Amino acid sequence: MDDLLYVIPAETPKDKIASMLKAHPEIKFVSLVGIDLAGNDTDEKIPMRIFLKDMDDFYAGTAVQTDGSSVVLPGIATLNNAKVDMPIDPSVNWFVDYNYEASAAQCWPDCY
Repeated sequence: MDDLLYVIPAETPKDKIASMLKAHPEIKFVSLVGIDLAGNDTDEKIPMRIFLKDMDDFYAGTAVQTDGSSVVLPGIATLNNAKVDMPIDPSVNWFVDYNYEASAAQCWPDCY
């Protein structure tokens, strides 16, 4: 467990992030999280292989989108128009959150 990756420090170069993630095949997903003004959160999980394949696009400003169904924006948007864009932010620390209770059997084929 000592060799697990727990933090990718802010401002880590993109190529180093890619090599760090490739060196840790136990990391299966990237989860982008957004929090609204009232503290409600929404997230989108991307399989690692897709994140690595599209990493240049993410760094160029392409955002992951969610339907915003768990975000509450009274007076700003309703569920019908609450699309949320979540671009990556390399200026902050990225944290790796391991699910120690999950097994490989719980993972569908896209995990690998």
